Amino acid sequence: MTGSGIYLEAMIGESRKHGFSTYRVAGVPADTIPSLKDRPLTDGAYVRFESGSINFPVTGMSDVMPYKSFCSET
Repeated sequence: MTGSGIYLEAMIGESRKHGFSTYRVAGVPADTIPSLKDRPLTDGAYVRFESGSINFPVTGMSDVMPYKSFCSET
């Protein structure tokens, strides 16, 4: 649901059109079940933030995300 996620899904779609197999690895909030239009959840793996050893929110490129995120300014 973010710009990078939309871009990733477009790249996967175009790759498949040209015969490439794909596998998505994505970071998601711990309490989220990924919803992927026309794509089975078995087509990827999900790193769950805010759980286990990753005890902070998903890192974001901005402070405006559709879910809780962490944006570090340097």
